[in-house]
Amino acid sequence: MGIVTDVNTGDGHRLADDTLRLLENVAASADKVGATSAIEALRLQVKHGHDEAQNMRDFVAEGGSL
Repeated sequence: MGIVTDVNTGDGHRLADDTLRLLENVAASADKVGATSAIEALRLQVKHGHDEAQNMRDFVAEGGSL
């Protein structure tokens, strides 16, 4: 879990929260260019805390080979 720190105030918040906020901001534009499903996939990935690196680690841990 990453933390983003505001350099002016020193306040910190989760990178995931910042990313979800940004995804909400681009959702309307994504819809205009047909990228709604991509934004939704990213949103779900961030919300559930799983990323491609974790997916690969899980795959290898289960006996898979890259």
